[in-house]
Amino acid sequence: MDDGRLRRALIAAAWLALFALAAALALQSIRTFDYWWHLRSGQLIAETGSVPKVDPYSFTAAGNRWIDIHWLHQLALHGLHRLGGHDAVVLAKLAMVLLLTGILATIGRCRERPLVGIVGLAMMLLVVSDRIMPRPELPTFVCLAAVFALLERFTRKNDAWVYAIVGVQLVWVNVHGLFALGITVCGVYLAAEMLRPLTLPGSRLRIARLRRLIDERA
Repeated sequence: MDDGRLRRALIAAAWLALFALAAALALQSIRTFDYWWHLRSGQLIAETGSVPKVDPYSFTAAGNRWIDIHWLHQLALHGLHRLGGHDAVVLAKLAMVLLLTGILATIGRCRERPLVGIVGLAMMLLVVSDRIMPRPELPTFVCLAAVFALLERFTRKNDAWVYAIVGVQLVWVNVHGLFALGITVCGVYLAAEMLRPLTLPGSRLRIARLRRLIDERA
């Protein structure tokens, strides 16, 4: 086997090892007390056909106002559990972790030094391994990665895919309170684009790009 084929084989093996690590971490058993609360809330939403407005659970705060910002995650969790029990929830967790890894791989891929990106992604997975649970944090990780990926694509291709961020945010805002991170990232990106003439002497404002970014934020 020549050096080129050996290198490609090693890189392919490294990618397989990365996704095997992602699968191993995602398939760990459910060990978070929040799971039961979210699951019961999803059942309540499905049974009543509406998102609860007051606290139906707490002994000391029963009847107090409750803004359930996780309702879409809870409803999806209930649907998965009805479909296949806890095993279906774990498999959905696996799908989301693989999706997260795949999205981030498209951003950090470096053709010259692919192992750097693979090692970085592996370290990321190990750092967040304890948070890979069926909680609203997991879709937040995926949504944030999607926003970064769409902005990175916009940097390279300047196409209309950037508007997909609107759809990501519409889902995210009904899943987890950290949806504000996506808005913040887009705001920082927009500010960087507006400051471009100051940081790159001789460059001009790219009006068409700014319009798309402003439209996407609006």
